[in-house]
Amino acid sequence: LERLKEGKTVGENDAWEIVTSKNNSNGIYTTDTVDSQSGIIKVEGLYPGTYRFTEVGYSADAAGVDKKYILDTAASYTFKIEATDNGQNVTKLDDSNSDYEIKGTTITVTNYAPDVDKQVVNRTDGKTYQEAADYAVGDKIPYRIAVTIPTNIAKLKTFYLTDTPENLNDDTSTITFYGNKECTTLIKDKTSLLKNSITVYPADTAKGSGFKIDFDPKKLTSYAGKTIYITYDATLNKGADTTTAGNHNKVDLTYSNKVKPDGADEVANTDHNHIEDTAVVYTFQIDITKVGKDGNKETKLDGVTFKLYEQIAPKVTAAGDVLSDTDAKALGFKDTDNFSYKEVATGTTEGGGKLTFTGLSNSKTAKPDASRYWLVETKTKD
Repeated sequence: LERLKEGKTVGENDAWEIVTSKNNSNGIYTTDTVDSQSGIIKVEGLYPGTYRFTEVGYSADAAGVDKKYILDTAASYTFKIEATDNGQNVTKLDDSNSDYEIKGTTITVTNYAPDVDKQVVNRTDGKTYQEAADYAVGDKIPYRIAVTIPTNIAKLKTFYLTDTPENLNDDTSTITFYGNKECTTLIKDKTSLLKNSITVYPADTAKGSGFKIDFDPKKLTSYAGKTIYITYDATLNKGADTTTAGNHNKVDLTYSNKVKPDGADEVANTDHNHIEDTAVVYTFQIDITKVGKDGNKETKLDGVTFKLYEQIAPKVTAAGDVLSDTDAKALGFKDTDNFSYKEVATGTTEGGGKLTFTGLSNSKTAKPDASRYWLVETKTKD
């Protein structure tokens, strides 16, 4: 807290002096609990004059959680105290600054923070966005990233997204920007919001191919306080994790968390903050053991070939890997009126009659009594 010196005007060099008191020798006040209300500073004993608050820092909440707020060290919140017949009058002096307001003797200052939320489409209904879903290897998987733009975005120097997939390849050619949650209002000129073109990160053998979207904060002013939605597709790679850990696709929002006076440079790692969110894709596997029995003798059989077919509901008539009704019936599939069948993979038992098919989606269909996968033995032992 500072007070305007006698004979000085706002804007002059060295016009302000620190307000100190017996219990506060440095003029720095911290929000604390006052009358059971958190987030409040009470300053008493001020005499008439012009004052300003400047925010110099904030700490985590009582639970130790960083709320990710943006600290505006370049802004000041000026006010005037005047003596009246009824006591005092406190007046706001900077009408151009909408980040604070004064009612009575209370000054309310607003801090801002961005946010990011990443979701994946439910494979079963093909439209609901959620935190996790299941897919098969090779599937194109739709994702949506919601980016909440802080109200003071124009003051920031850094604001970018980094997408890091795990066992997935992002298709950057499908990246699309929308202005509404339903993703029907297209932001046609998305490049006008960017500082640089979208960066594509090449595939990493342990993760996959990702991307970086570097926004120009000053070009986002029309979206200040709003949310931008970004959609894109990714493909689940062969060798995807089939355990309960799943395959993570993480987005990181990196942004300036300290607004400095004009001309002051940001300091790497100290003037930036990060908000992360992850959507998870699960995929599954089937383990087969082929056994031959001759009386009481049981033998594990190698060299037996199986084909794996997926049962599709509702029925489709697409060409290619979808079987014709005639071929489906020849393999023993009886219900060709309600379902189609397509070949997913083929394999031969080895190492003690063992065979594993990996990268399969969950066996859940619109008809819960329907089997999702079928094994057809195409070659057995002589």
